[in-house]
Formats: sequence, C-alpha cells, structure tokens
Amino acid sequence: MSQPARLEVLSCPGCAAPVPLSTDASVACPSCAAPVAIPEAYVRLAEASRGADAARRAAEPLWRALGGPPPRWARNLGMALVVLLPPLASVLVALLVKPALGAAELCAVATLPAVVPGAALWLWAAAVEASVLGVQAALTAAPPARAGGPATCRHCGAPLQLPAGALSATCSYCQADNLAVSAARLEAAQASQRLRAAVHSLADGSARLRTRRAMFALGALALCGLFGGAAELVLKALRSLHG
Repeated sequence: MSQPARLEVLSCPGCAAPVPLSTDASVACPSCAAPVAIPEAYVRLAEASRGADAARRAAEPLWRALGGPPPRWARNLGMALVVLLPPLASVLVALLVKPALGAAELCAVATLPAVVPGAALWLWAAAVEASVLGVQAALTAAPPARAGGPATCRHCGAPLQLPAGALSATCSYCQADNLAVSAARLEAAQASQRLRAAVHSLADGSARLRTRRAMFALGALALCGLFGGAAELVLKALRSLHG
C-alpha cells in the first residue's frame, strides 16, 4: 500500500503543542483546548490515512491471539516436569527393565531423557514470552510530549487519538500502528529500538510472532529428538562395553 505524502506535525499556534489530524476544519488542541484550523493538505492526509486505520482494526483480532505471552501454567508445568519426571522415570525403569541396569545406564536411559519434556516446555514458554514482549515494546506508543497530553507516535512523534480502553491507534501522519501505552511496555521499549524500524504495523508484528512461535516449537521438538537419540546411543555403547 503506497504511503501518503509526509507533512510536518501540525502545532497549536497558541501553545506550540502538537495537534492530531482530523478531517474536520478544526480540532481542539489536546494541551490548551484552543481551536486549531486544519489546512486542506492535512485534511487530505487524514482522509488518506483511513485505509491504514481500517487495516489496523482488521489486524487487531490476530494480534490479540498472538500478542500475549504464553499462559503462566506452561512455565510452571515445565518446572514441575523437570523436578518430578526424572525420579519417576528412573523408578519405573528400575522396576520394569530386567536385567537391572547400572547407575550409568539408568541415568542415560531414564533420568536424563526425562528432563527433556519439562525443559523444552519451559524454554519454549520463556522464549515466546521474551519475543512477545520485544514486539510489544517495538509497537508501543511513546509517552506524552507534555504532562497530561496524549500519547505520541513511536515513529514520528505526532500526537495520537487513543480512546480509553483502545488497544491501538494508527498515526494519521505516518500511518504507523501504535499500541496503547503501559508502564510495562514502556520499560521493555527501552531495549527494543532496533525492532521498531522493522515493525510498522500490527500485521507486521503478528506475522513476526507467528514465525517465532513456530520456530520455538520446532526447536523444542528437535531438542527432544536429539536427547532421545543421544540416550539410545549411550545405552548401546554401555551395553557393548558390558558385553
């Protein structure tokens, strides 16, 4: 989609505060409430930005599905499995496998492989959460330019029109999507400046998170396969030595 021509951010002639765009002939200054006339070129820019605003609203359901961290139970379950599965697997193998295995064989066949499911689940949840927080921070609007003013665009610094309870808003000046400001997102935003340039919209962020989630899931499965294969090789080597 072609981007409308960029214009300088319109300022209030009375207090010099930046003013959001509108398709109306004038808009109230968010800082001093004085009416500010909107030049025709800015009205056209506001009208042209409606397409980007519609695309953002269409992308919000997907973002709501992908933009949250994994449930807390996933990490808790992973930690519980790391603690509980190895001794349980060791006891079961010791009871069921005859002739009895030595300590090294039991560790290779039961104890170490039993660590993998919990560790893979915990690592997957931690990696996805870190990725989600990074993309959230990259999309988060900047804080107000003045105390009590509106949040500003993370890309060009223009004031945003973010109604109370809204998930996001599209900047009328540069068409960048911005997530509503929160203390946690602002803190995380300090560590994600490079990602801001690559993520322009909610659709970009959702696509990035979908790819990363798939990569993390494949990585966890590959980790399980590697540990299982390694355990089998160790067991064969130990049996050949005893044989």
